[in-house]
Amino acid sequence: MVQRYYIHKYLPDWLIDKTFDYEVDLYENYSGEWKVWNKKGILISKQNYINEMQVGKYIKYFSKGQKQLEGEFSMDGSERSVGKWIFYHINGNKRYSKTYSKKPPFYINKKRWRNNGIIKSEQNLLNEKPVGVQSLFDKDGNIHKKKYFDKKGIFQKREYFKNNKLIKTDRQE
Repeated sequence: MVQRYYIHKYLPDWLIDKTFDYEVDLYENYSGEWKVWNKKGILISKQNYINEMQVGKYIKYFSKGQKQLEGEFSMDGSERSVGKWIFYHINGNKRYSKTYSKKPPFYINKKRWRNNGIIKSEQNLLNEKPVGVQSLFDKDGNIHKKKYFDKKGIFQKREYFKNNKLIKTDRQE
């Protein structure tokens, strides 16, 4: 498969002045693995298509080739995110992750990490509303605060911690 827009800024230097002995065709309803490189020839993304719909594994890279994110699109043609998506800091540590349920109801679990790899927060969502436990961690990765929500996203209580020990509970939002 050839670069999708035939624009010089997306082609590696070695390919800009390349002459082909054959005609390059455009395909309708294209399917297969799609790769994009920056001008220096470094791979910046890989994804898969079936009949022009993005499906399956997707990987994106920073400009120097380190992995920036990876995840998966559904195979049903909806181009909906499914499974686990991981986003990285440029140093290679996880930045945040989102884990999507594959079937309705659509739950999402989100986690965030600091640049040094220590967890920062964790959330659970149902239809973009908080459900269950939402946790915040201090700079050392110790639990700092938890919020609890019912299945309708209604606040239930908040707990505060010090040195991983419960010190206070609050039931008002």
